[in-house]
Amino acid sequence: VLFQCPPNMKYDPEVLDGFLADLAATAGEHRFVLEFRHPSFDSDEVREKLRAGGVALCVSDTEEQPATFAHTGGFAYVRLRGTGYDEKTLEGWGESFRSALGEGTDVYCYLKHEESASGPRDAAILKRMAEA
Repeated sequence: VLFQCPPNMKYDPEVLDGFLADLAATAGEHRFVLEFRHPSFDSDEVREKLRAGGVALCVSDTEEQPATFAHTGGFAYVRLRGTGYDEKTLEGWGESFRSALGEGTDVYCYLKHEESASGPRDAAILKRMAEA
């Protein structure tokens, strides 16, 4: 289950702690992902809270805000929202996925829907690199 926070929502430790406590009440029933769109959430403190709560951090890569691979919560959740990824960039993501998979971490990667229909090509490159 993906929870996407609005871009104007700033980090408030009490709010995050309360939300994570509520999610813990249903632990084991679902996998949870949080997508923070405000830069105040980009901290080791937040990542550690997610890790402790078993909640994944949504990594969202866009042209406006390039991202790097990270995972918490025992699995990775990545949204590649850019357009026109070149093969070298996709290979970099795929290598990160392969490393995580090798550690026993599940990886969920979602590609942006494109009019150019590049998603199947991009998925094939990511799959090839993740399995290499």
